[in-house]
Amino acid sequence: GDLQDPAVAERAADGADAVARTAGEGFPRGTAVFLDLEPMTTIPAAMRDYYRAWFRALLVDGRFRPAVYVHHRNADAVHADLRAAWAAAGASGAPPVWVARTTAFALDRAPTDAGFAFATVWQGALDVSRRWNGVTLTIDENVAATATP
Repeated sequence: GDLQDPAVAERAADGADAVARTAGEGFPRGTAVFLDLEPMTTIPAAMRDYYRAWFRALLVDGRFRPAVYVHHRNADAVHADLRAAWAAAGASGAPPVWVARTTAFALDRAPTDAGFAFATVWQGALDVSRRWNGVTLTIDENVAATATP
């Protein structure tokens, strides 16, 4: 959508808000800011407009990298949109993509083992109990390609 369109400008404002909050918390330039996209049976046009405007707002500002947390059912389509926004902005590197998929997950696997060559993080174990120092916590387990995506 066109940023002159009030609806698209409003969507982009959430991206600007993400930038302001990230900067206000003192995160360094280049930090990946993840947009959480929960599972969708189909991706409505309004949702695509929303996340594309959000990505574009972060790319135009340039301080932080737009990234996405996405369910495996929607990963290919969302990634294609993110790559297009990334290329249009002339951004270097690749957008970080955190894929949620429980099938065949193990902590010794790579993010790409989730079935997506572009996955940089794989969330595969949800709401598992783990005990540390005598305290049991309910957590989600992830594997990542780098220490900080």
